[in-house]
Amino acid sequence: MLIDRMSRSAIRAVLVLAGALAGARAEAGVGVWTTGWPASAGEGAPAGMVTDPQTPGVLYAGSGRGVFKSSDNGATWVLAGLGGLSTRPLAVAPPATVYVNGTAGNGVSTLYSSTDGGDHWSAMGAGVSDLVVAPFSPTTLYRADDTQRGGRLSRSTDAGATWIEIDSGLDLQLRPISKIAADPNASGTLYVSGLNAAARIPSGFLWKTVDSGSSWTLLSSALGPVPAIAVDPTTSSIVYTASLFTVYTGAPGGVSKSVDGGTTFAQSGAGLANMSAIGLCIDPRRPNRLYVVLDSQGVFASGDAGATWHAMNAGLPAVNGGVISSGALAIDPSGTHLHVATNLGVFDYEVDPGALALNPAHPFTVTLSAINPHTGLAAPGVATQVNDLWGYFSIPAITNNPNNPEVFVKLLDGTALNGRYWFFYGGLTDLEYTLTVKDDTTGQQKTYTKPAGSECGGSDTAAFTP
Repeated sequence: MLIDRMSRSAIRAVLVLAGALAGARAEAGVGVWTTGWPASAGEGAPAGMVTDPQTPGVLYAGSGRGVFKSSDNGATWVLAGLGGLSTRPLAVAPPATVYVNGTAGNGVSTLYSSTDGGDHWSAMGAGVSDLVVAPFSPTTLYRADDTQRGGRLSRSTDAGATWIEIDSGLDLQLRPISKIAADPNASGTLYVSGLNAAARIPSGFLWKTVDSGSSWTLLSSALGPVPAIAVDPTTSSIVYTASLFTVYTGAPGGVSKSVDGGTTFAQSGAGLANMSAIGLCIDPRRPNRLYVVLDSQGVFASGDAGATWHAMNAGLPAVNGGVISSGALAIDPSGTHLHVATNLGVFDYEVDPGALALNPAHPFTVTLSAINPHTGLAAPGVATQVNDLWGYFSIPAITNNPNNPEVFVKLLDGTALNGRYWFFYGGLTDLEYTLTVKDDTTGQQKTYTKPAGSECGGSDTAAFTP
């Protein structure tokens, strides 16, 4: 069946009502959580949330009153359809296909899809507990059926038109399946977590396949229940899990990390032990930067691949009162905006824009500081990422113009020619500035300073080795 989106006039009415009830959005700022979640979405935490992997700023969130969509990083939202259903967005396949699980008032769940970014919806059959899109093929899907169908795991290669079961190698006690994660670096590699519901005290399991589900390997039964799995976007061997603290089984909870493709896991950050981690994601441009949701504790971040963590709860209301309950956590493809579902709706966080993240296969971080020679005022640069190779900085604290590019930088992989990474920079300013370039893999760091009164740039084709 086909469910048409509400009329344009109805959408405008929803926006007017949302604005009247919710009031103005708190002024957004770097390093603080704000929300534009509309009152029209109803009460309760959004049950799911996904970002568009190719379009920064676009995300979908579920509610008890349908699917809501934002095209501006959560500043404003519109009802995108499936009104009257309790919805949980699951995945987005390029260019604009969205998959959502919808549950009616009688408890029956149905999987829906939209191929036009939420304008129209089609039912695809029985509901699911999770669904992922293969990173290398937007028409290849993996789904875990909900418990009404026994929690079977299936694969489709035609965007959900037909399905084949791929769980013959999984322990039949692994029901229900709670999470599927696809390796973004290796086609056909999946991780699946679930519960051994047959045990007297349900315990968690983690399984892996490298052949799209033809065969499976049990990785661990000591992690406890695992509600979230994340694979490093540049290195298949690095895998993170968020797990629940379970006093009866001794599962430590928190975040665990594997550096051998899931063969072994170790606690990642001692400060997160004995805490229930319910959401996890990796910065797609800076894979050493991780985010985790801890039940009733809020959101924590790591800038060193999980070695240390710090809370980032400024602006989140009543964290210790259990506001964060769904665990839904998402980051946009540019790595600049983070989103978390709370009992008061979706909250949004602008990540520090002061750094460029270049060359994700071997990542580098570039920052800039400048000095006004006339006043002595020192200020950091604000980064604008153009693509994986280059970007530029503005210096609004000195120039009073955030849209004026002052310094351009580019980083190229020249290892095939001389075994080095090449760095280039050029300025459109007579200010003194210093660029700091850090190799996030090796820790090597270099600085490049341009004196005041000159407009020249520079290059370095020999400093950085793999």
